Amino acid sequence: MAPHKKPRCLKLKPITLVNYGTAVGEFEDWCRSHRKLNIIIGDVDRNLCCFITDLIEDARGINEGSYAVYGWLALKADENLPDRFLLPHAKAALNGWQSRYPGKTRVGFDLKLFDLFALRFARMGCFDAASALLLSADGYFRPSEAIGLNGLDIICPNKFTKSRIWGVITGNFDRGIATKNKSFDDTTLFNTPGREDVGTLMSWIARGKVGLDVALFPGLSLPKYEKAFNVVSKELDIKNLRITPHLARHSVASFDSLHKIRNKDEIRVRGHWKCPKSVDRYEKPGRMLIQNNRVPDRVWLLAENARAECFSILKSHYK
Repeated sequence: MAPHKKPRCLKLKPITLVNYGTAVGEFEDWCRSHRKLNIIIGDVDRNLCCFITDLIEDARGINEGSYAVYGWLALKADENLPDRFLLPHAKAALNGWQSRYPGKTRVGFDLKLFDLFALRFARMGCFDAASALLLSADGYFRPSEAIGLNGLDIICPNKFTKSRIWGVITGNFDRGIATKNKSFDDTTLFNTPGREDVGTLMSWIARGKVGLDVALFPGLSLPKYEKAFNVVSKELDIKNLRITPHLARHSVASFDSLHKIRNKDEIRVRGHWKCPKSVDRYEKPGRMLIQNNRVPDRVWLLAENARAECFSILKSHYK
């Protein structure tokens, strides 16, 4: 990064800088392998469009294309123009990508599908990814929130207050890390009816880490997390469904609405959405049911007992 770019990047979260750097690095590797030159900003714009096309065809997440475009602006662009005037074709490509898959990525699938993904992660030895996914598919976490959980964020049972509930804080003020909504100390308790096993999982993860400034998932980064999803999607031959880490957040909200586990206000509070309109989509379960019908029967059969097996593997791992 050029020295004069550093002050501007101070406003970015460390995880965002890492994601930007990873995506820009992948784009530059793609350019080298395709013998594309980035001599002027117009070259970068056209090459990013081609790169985005490859991401779409490979069923990658739109956030990966977004990180490449805005990462280039933050880390590499050196033009005497505001960012809003740069890379117009690449930004239009992102808008086209978003328009091509409207809405349906915001409702998700039945949670059994994510149990199957977690099981496959555990079998692959990706225990951090499996655990982060199971927590997210109950706690409504964004991928960056789950990956960034720390021992200082853990809420554990207290024998004196007779509380038996495990939970976590996202946007922990003591760590100086705000959430995406610029809020602090958002609390998530693992006491959902029918998903009490997530509290048990949290007790395993927390061993030796409560109150310590240590990452709960030190072996997990967003690129590794997304790669694990891509690997399992390919194994199951469902890459066309575009299952991403962020989809767990929308899926659990839709699932809880459909099965009347939480009402609209409770969903908004648990997901820490500021605007009530942000959760309107979850009151319409028809889209998720249509999405479920796109999943082959053979995959649902594999998912039937996946949760129990996954928890058994994780229990052995965390012993």
